[in-house]
Formats: sequence, C-alpha cells, structure tokens
Amino acid sequence: MNKPLIIIFATVILDAMGIGIVFPILPALLNDITHADNAALYLGIMTALYAAMQFVFAPVLGALSDRIGRRPVLLLSLGGAAINYLFLSFSPTLSLLLLGRAFAGMTGASLSVAMAYLTDISPVEKRARRFGVFSAMFGIGFIVGPALGGTLGDYWVRLPFMAASILNGCNFLLALFVLPETRKARRGKINLSAFNPLLPMRWLFTLKGVLPMLSTFFILRVAPLSALSAL
Repeated sequence: MNKPLIIIFATVILDAMGIGIVFPILPALLNDITHADNAALYLGIMTALYAAMQFVFAPVLGALSDRIGRRPVLLLSLGGAAINYLFLSFSPTLSLLLLGRAFAGMTGASLSVAMAYLTDISPVEKRARRFGVFSAMFGIGFIVGPALGGTLGDYWVRLPFMAASILNGCNFLLALFVLPETRKARRGKINLSAFNPLLPMRWLFTLKGVLPMLSTFFILRVAPLSALSAL
C-alpha cells in the first residue's frame, strides 16, 4: 500500500473520530452551558446545523479541489477543523457553541476531497475495493470516537473537544508532510454554478436506478441520528 493511500485512510479514520468523539459529551456540555431542561432540542439543532453546513460546503470544497488542487483544500479543511475544535473547547455560551459547530460542519466536508483524492490515485479496477475500505475506515473511526469521547468526558466535559482538536491537528501534519498533490491547478474564470449544492442533487434524481439506493441510505442515516437526539 502506497503512502498517499495510507494517509487518506488515516485521514478518514481521524476525521470520523473527531466527529464521533464529541457526540457522547454534547448533552452534558449543553447542560453545563445552558442549565436548561430542553438540552435535547439544542442537541438536535447542533446536529442539524453541522449536517447543513456539510451539505452546503461539500460541493464547494469539491469544486475548489478540482480548481486549485486536492492538497491545499484538504490542508485548509483539516487545519480549520483543528482550530475550530480548540475554539469549542473554551466556548462559554450557547451562541458561540452553535457557531463553532457550524464552522465544524464547513471544515468537516473534507471527506468529499479525500474521496476525490482516492479516485485520482486509484486505477479503475481497484476503485470499488478502495471505496469499500474508505467506508470501513470511516466506520472504525466512528466506533472508536464515541467510546473515546465518553471516556474522556468522565474526566472533564471539555476534554473530548481538545482531543478532537489534537486528532485533526495530527491529520493536518500527516497531509502537510507526506501527501503529494494529484491534480494541477487550473487557470481561467471560475464557474460559480459549480458551488451550488443543489446541482448535484438534480443530477442524481435523473438516475432512476439510483433513487431506491439513495432512499435506503437516507433512512439509515436519519434513524440513528433521531435516536441520538432523543437520548
């Protein structure tokens, strides 16, 4: 396995850990900040805000990576995530916490760039297998992250956010020193319509055979997040 492939898979694991590590501790943190009985409502808002930012900015980062290269966009996203989680570690108010989660969603869209990088370095006959490993690495990170977050949260409610910042910082350093560029920057006028997150959705709905699979995937995503908010 070549170094870029190892770094991309490590990036996916660390990114998923950074996301999952804060989930178990968010209700306790919200109670600590708001002292309110409806922490579940705020948790739902924060989760929806994070996902909405990913929905909007994943196409933006993907289009930028096509334009200026994968590596600078990935570095920007990972560095921003590390700084953001450090900011969340010391947020004293609910408004700042919401702002931080929104920014985390913006920078957390780095997975789209990582997938594009994986496509660049994978020959056609190996792409399906490597995409499967990509999803498996995300699953591993999402398993380890909540367990680590719950353990660290027993010591201090802010500690998981610091751990997420360190993980994303390690991610950034790995990409900075090891990851080569796979796509040359292009010159010329930027097509702003490429930044519209609704354009890929419109294209997807033209693929009739894909719609049942998308519907199944959507339901599988909604069910656990609804249960998490209820907790």
